Amino acid sequence: MRRWWPIVLGGLAVLAGVTACGRPGPISGHPAPVPGTRQSGKYLGYAGPAADLSAFAAHAGVQPDMITQYVQPTDRFTAPPAGVTPLVSLATTLAPAAILAGADDRQLTAFGRQLAAYGKPVVLSVDPEGNGPWNSYGTQHATPGQYVAIYRHVHDVITKAGARDITWVWTISNSPPITHESLLKSLYPGDAYVDWIGIDGYFVGSENSYQQVFTRVFNEARRFTGRPFLVTQTSVQPGPYAARWVDELFSGIEADPAVVGFVWFDYDKAAVNRDDWRLEDDPAAAAAFRAAAAGYRKA
Repeated sequence: MRRWWPIVLGGLAVLAGVTACGRPGPISGHPAPVPGTRQSGKYLGYAGPAADLSAFAAHAGVQPDMITQYVQPTDRFTAPPAGVTPLVSLATTLAPAAILAGADDRQLTAFGRQLAAYGKPVVLSVDPEGNGPWNSYGTQHATPGQYVAIYRHVHDVITKAGARDITWVWTISNSPPITHESLLKSLYPGDAYVDWIGIDGYFVGSENSYQQVFTRVFNEARRFTGRPFLVTQTSVQPGPYAARWVDELFSGIEADPAVVGFVWFDYDKAAVNRDDWRLEDDPAAAAAFRAAAAGYRKA
């Protein structure tokens, strides 16, 4: 799914480096965040307007322990509430050649210093959904080699700025035409630069399942990396299937040892793509979410 950039607060084999609570731990040498309130070790995150966080928690019946903030290199990092892990979705906007020539280095260095000064774990997704054509670093604007070089360049500049407590995420869209193994593999920065694989995927239409939305893409990525997965964006289309899809989401995440959690995309995009993704928009989905979240907390 296409990304939106408001600045807000934010099977498969068991993988190496599993903590006592069952959550995949750091693999590439970057420390992984402490899993907040999730007794299961799996995140339940929120991506939506900061002002609506309390309302979302009331509808969801649970306080999120991961919050997304969408930023560009010129933006400032915003510390999340206490006990919450920030998921920073960082998108570059300049032409690939300009970024690789260092045009963003001053801004990226400043941003890296802000993350270092924060002094707590940060989950950082760099140039998400690069397998789609809709971003300046996407397939219509950058070659796979340029995309990989940009990701690595951003990683290296931010690390050099002193930001060490980072879990690095490579995020892809689950759209079927752009998730074949050869494309994904050509865009992968490499295990030395990636701790988790992020997946953006939504339940839409009439016959969607967790396997169709996520497992299919997991299997493609698993052909070239053994990194854990984080569902970095998801929601359900309002309608008669919404409650069932919420159940599918929770049961799929809980059953999959390779997935560290999910982030619920809680924006009203009706004016853009006809869909209001907010949990409050569908009472049946909200009720299913509250019931599933109660069990998810105790898992």
